[in-house]
Amino acid sequence: VGSLDRLSQLCPSSSAEGGTESDRVMEQHDFFQQVLTSFSAGLLTSLTPCVYPLIPITLALFGADGSSSRIRAFFLSLSFVFGISVTFTSLGLLAASSGALFGSSLSHPLVLVALACLFLVLALNSIEIFELPFLHKVQGAASKIGGVGFTGAFLAGSVSGLVAAPCVSPPLVAILAFVANTGDLQRGFWLLLAYSFGLGVLFLVLGTFSGLVNRIPRSGTWMYGVKFLIGSALVFAVFFTLQPILPIELIEEIREGLNPILFGALILCLGLAWVSYKRELKSIRLIASLVLALSLFVLVLVHPAVKELHWYGAYSEGTEVAAKTDTPLMIDMYADWCAACKELDAITFRDPRVMSLLKGFTLIRLDLTSPTEADQEIMDRFEVVGLPWIVFLRSTGSQISDTTITGFLPPEEFAHHLSEVLKKKDLE
Repeated sequence: VGSLDRLSQLCPSSSAEGGTESDRVMEQHDFFQQVLTSFSAGLLTSLTPCVYPLIPITLALFGADGSSSRIRAFFLSLSFVFGISVTFTSLGLLAASSGALFGSSLSHPLVLVALACLFLVLALNSIEIFELPFLHKVQGAASKIGGVGFTGAFLAGSVSGLVAAPCVSPPLVAILAFVANTGDLQRGFWLLLAYSFGLGVLFLVLGTFSGLVNRIPRSGTWMYGVKFLIGSALVFAVFFTLQPILPIELIEEIREGLNPILFGALILCLGLAWVSYKRELKSIRLIASLVLALSLFVLVLVHPAVKELHWYGAYSEGTEVAAKTDTPLMIDMYADWCAACKELDAITFRDPRVMSLLKGFTLIRLDLTSPTEADQEIMDRFEVVGLPWIVFLRSTGSQISDTTITGFLPPEEFAHHLSEVLKKKDLE
C-alpha cells in the first residue's frame, strides 16, 4: 500500500478527454481503486507510532463529554474526523500545488509552542491542577471541543490534523507526488480525503466509545489514576510537539547511562501521584506528571546517536569523497519534524546488519528542517515531495533507478534493499 511506484501505477498521468465508453468505465474503475488504496493506506498509517500522541488527546476531549447518546457521540466523532480530513486535505493540496515540503511550514517555533500550550492546558485541567475561569467558556470551545458542540469537535479535529500533518508516510507521499506531477487537483482532493478518513477511523471508534468512561462509577481513587495517566499522556504530547526546538542532541549524549534512573523515576512518579491525590498536594502531582511524561519521552523517543556511521553534512563534500573512493552514495534527507526520520535513526540505522552494509556507502545527511536555496536545488533534482526521502547514487553521481526510499523501513527490509542497491550500482 505504501509503495510510491505501485500507487503511481494506479494514477494515470492524465485523463484523456472523450474516448470510448469502455475507456471511461476503465478510468472510473481505476479511480475507485485509487480511492480504496488511499483509504487503506490511511487506515494502516493510523496504526503507526506517529499518530499515537493524538490518541490521549482524543480520549481527553471526548472522554469529558457528558452526552449519554451513542448516536450523538458518533456524529461528534465524525465532526472531529471531518476536521482532520479538511486540514489534511487542504495542507496536502497546498503542499503539492506549491511544491513545498509537507509539514515544513508547521515546524515554525511559534506554531509548535502554540500547539504545546493547548495540550498543556488540557493536561493541567485533566490532572486537576487548576480550573481556569474561562475554561467553561473554553468548554464552549473546549467543552465544545470536548464533544458538546459539533463545531467545537470539528475545530478540535482541525488542530489534531495539524499535529499529524508533519508525519509524512509513503502512501501520502505517493498521493502528493501524483497531484504535484499531474496537476489533477480534483482527483488528488478525493484521494487525500480518502486517506484522511482512513486515518480518522481510529479516532471515530475512540470518540464514539470514549463516552463509556462516563458510564463507569466515579467512586474510588482508581478514577484519579485514569485522569492522571491521561493528563501525563497530554504532557507527553507537549514534549513530542516541541521536539524540533528541544536540545535533543544534549539529551542524546547523556541518555546511555540514564535507563535505570528513568525506569526508577516512572515507578516513583506513580507513587507520588497516589500520595498527591490522597493528601491533595497539587504541586507534587504536577511534578510527578511532568517527570513521568519526560521520562517516557526520553525512553521512547530519544536515542544516543549512532557513532559508528559517518555522515557528511554537505552534498558537494560527500560526492567528492564518493568519487575518490569509488563507493556508491546514500543521501538521507530528513527534518526535525519528521517522525519517520527519527524512527529510521532509532531502529533501522542501529541494526548491526544495516550498519555493516552502510559502511560500503558514502553517507550524506541533509537537514531540510529549514531548506536553503542549495537544499531546494537538490530537492528539485530528486523530486522530493515528503520526508524521509533517501536516494542512492553511483560514485559517478548518476542516480540508481527504482531505489528511492520514501518512508520508514524496518531493519530487515532496509538491509535487503541495500543489498539490491549494491547489485544495481554496476548496471548502467
